[in-house]
Parts: sequence; structure tokens; C-alpha cells
Amino acid sequence: MPLRFVIEILAASAALPSAPLQDCRSIADPQARLACYDARDRGSPEPAGAATPSMNPTSPVSPPPPPATRPVPPTPMAAASASSASSAEIVRANPTGRIAAITPLRYGLFRIQLDDGRQFNTTSNTDAPPTVGDSVSLRRTLMGTTFLDIRGRSPITVRLQR
Repeated sequence: MPLRFVIEILAASAALPSAPLQDCRSIADPQARLACYDARDRGSPEPAGAATPSMNPTSPVSPPPPPATRPVPPTPMAAASASSASSAEIVRANPTGRIAAITPLRYGLFRIQLDDGRQFNTTSNTDAPPTVGDSVSLRRTLMGTTFLDIRGRSPITVRLQR
């Protein structure tokens, strides 16, 4: 067991750098001190006087100019796909439509498909489903609820089906 302990100590000491590391805290110039820490992290000790020519303590240091950026033009709503747009944007983009199909779901709920392909699930029970061909308008409240309005009926609360 003691032989194994000696071998581990020798292996650990071989992993240490042979040259002593410089104490970076003793460097007064901030840029030279940073270069010292960087060199120490890379594993190559750098002498105290070794600084790059741009690190002259008497010359003022100015930050590099910011990179040039181009403004990105906004994407029109028509180009946004249904999967990337929020339900509010989809409703605002086309607030009207005509019912193309109605699929009964369980517990008195229905899936309503409009003629443009949008599908909405009802979120509350209705006495009777709307009829195919009805003209509808969609509206959103400030709290985010989506209503499907049909003339002659009370509004139906719906959720966009993705």
C-alpha cells in the first residue's frame, strides 16, 4: 500500500508545470494582469514584463468599435406560417370565415373547421353545434379568450387547434 501511495505522488508531481507560475496579482497594469491570467489559464507562464505593444500604460485605451448590424425587416403576417404565429395573430389576420366542417368530440365539445383550413375546438358545451355553411367572425378579448360569433346565437368559446 505505501508503494502505491508513492507512485501516485510521483505521478501527480509530474503533472505540475516545471516552471513556477507568476503571481498575477502583483502586476499593476490591468491589461498586463489580464494577459498574465490568460497565459496562466493556457498553461504557459508569461514573464512579468511581457506585454503586447498595444498595452502601453501611458496611451489611452479606447474600446473596440461595435460590429455593424443590419436592421432586419419585419415579416408580414401573410408570410408567417400557422405553426410559428400565435393564435392571436392568426385570429387578427383573418377574423371572418365560413364553417366548412364540424366534428363531434367527447363530452359535448366540437371541432370546427373553417373554409380556409383553420380549426378551432370548442371549450364549453353548446346546446347544439353550429351548422356547416354558417358565416362566423372571430374575436379575442383582452384576457386572451377567443370567441366564435355566429349571427343569431350566443358566442362560442373556442381554442385554436394546432
